[in-house]
Amino acid sequence: MPLYIAGINHFDPMSREHVADWFRSLGEQHSGPPAFVAIEFDEAHFRALTEQRPRYREWIQARWPEMPLADLDRFEQSLGYEGDTHHECFTDTETIWLDSGREFQQTTIETHTFQRLLCLQLFEKNNSLMLPGVVSEQVQAYMRANVFSPDRSRLFADRILQRIQSDPWQWAIAITGASHASDRFDNSMRSLLERAGVTCDVRYFCRLD
Repeated sequence: MPLYIAGINHFDPMSREHVADWFRSLGEQHSGPPAFVAIEFDEAHFRALTEQRPRYREWIQARWPEMPLADLDRFEQSLGYEGDTHHECFTDTETIWLDSGREFQQTTIETHTFQRLLCLQLFEKNNSLMLPGVVSEQVQAYMRANVFSPDRSRLFADRILQRIQSDPWQWAIAITGASHASDRFDNSMRSLLERAGVTCDVRYFCRLD
């Protein structure tokens, strides 16, 4: 009964497609959908962030007016992609909001969206066309795999364990930042789950070095 963990870079504009492809592959390997998908978000936080997608798209289009529509779509849908990519593959699967209850302010969401645009502008000198695949490589330095919150990782592990223990399951998925999915730290979500006897099958969608 494996838990498949996608270790991601939250800023990568190509990860949505790559993660969705992996989820489809997992779906083909199993006779039924996953018991749940655990996501590194509070639900209200996620909804507020996705409401910023049209604004994010407008900013990008104003800055790079020649960008193809398909690439604009990729950038727009990359904002908060970890919260809804699984809907492309599993429409009715239970969602576990790992950050449920985490406080946030609307101004923080808006600032984060603008900071994403500023991050893209940092790459413009060496990527004038702003190709998503090139940005995907450039953004890896912003992953910070060695920086994470052990308290949040423990909370994530506890919430997954509570769900597993409350109801039989065959397989499930979690999608988190790479540091929570890493076994480099004794107190990472993955390490805590494995010590509790959960088989974790991890796929990284970013560089770890």
